Amino acid sequence: MLILSSIRPYFTDPLIWIGVVLILIFLLIKYLLNKNVITQLPDWLASEASKKLIKHGYLLGILVTILGFGLQHHELNKAEQNLTKNLINTEVKNNLATIQYISKNIQILLDSHQILYEALRHTDSKIMQYLFPTTVQDSDKNKQLSQRVEVAFNALKESNLLKKTAAMNALNSSKKRINVIIHPIHESLNVMRNPAGQNMVIETELWQTHQDVITQLDGFDLAKYEQNLTLMQSLKNEYEQTLEDNADYVDEVMNFLEPSTFIGNGPVFEIITKEKKSLDSLITLNNKIKAVLPELQRMHLD
Repeated sequence: MLILSSIRPYFTDPLIWIGVVLILIFLLIKYLLNKNVITQLPDWLASEASKKLIKHGYLLGILVTILGFGLQHHELNKAEQNLTKNLINTEVKNNLATIQYISKNIQILLDSHQILYEALRHTDSKIMQYLFPTTVQDSDKNKQLSQRVEVAFNALKESNLLKKTAAMNALNSSKKRINVIIHPIHESLNVMRNPAGQNMVIETELWQTHQDVITQLDGFDLAKYEQNLTLMQSLKNEYEQTLEDNADYVDEVMNFLEPSTFIGNGPVFEIITKEKKSLDSLITLNNKIKAVLPELQRMHLD
């Protein structure tokens, strides 16, 4: 049954049937002549050329049949390639949609990061201004981040603002205003980390299944295609790590904004460290996607 199902499509080519009919006709005539059922040929078939044709005509039928099989094999291969190309292009389209979705989210996170950065540094709270200065003094530029944070915290302690009710009230008011800003950012991050209805997988199943067909296409660059698939998977993995970096940063800020949080240089150091790490990962991934997206968009099989 398996053999029949595999060869059945070939018998849609009329050349094959013509060849089979020719084989049967010439073999039948040859048999009838050998058995003296036909004792004399018509005058128009009495020539030597006609006799040779009758004797070996079945070979012509075989050639026609082989030609029919060859042409049909070519057509079937072409049809299979076209079907496979359509399947692979659907997979490519889905993968590109994933990368474009990632790119859109990265831009959202960059904007959110800037908003939160500004919110921490532009407040009416003097205490916040000490902890998150907008500029770095020239004398501090060559210092490690931990040293700069320690210097800022020591200056805050010397100012005695932590002991003044008005300054603490201003700090708590600033925390409330920043909380209003940070909660939508936090929710947006949760949605990105657990997307509903968005396939966050770089698909390769169709490619792996039909690779032998696609590699037969003229001008197809197998190495380049596989390289781009690997690149998309790498971007997706990097995106997931970037989401985690940004979630760590936002969580750290939210902990700091709690009214009962101890004000010390440790939490501030953690915030600024994670702030820089998350921003660096966002910028790096954003630049990578912009650089490779035009190349990825050319993965479509013509």
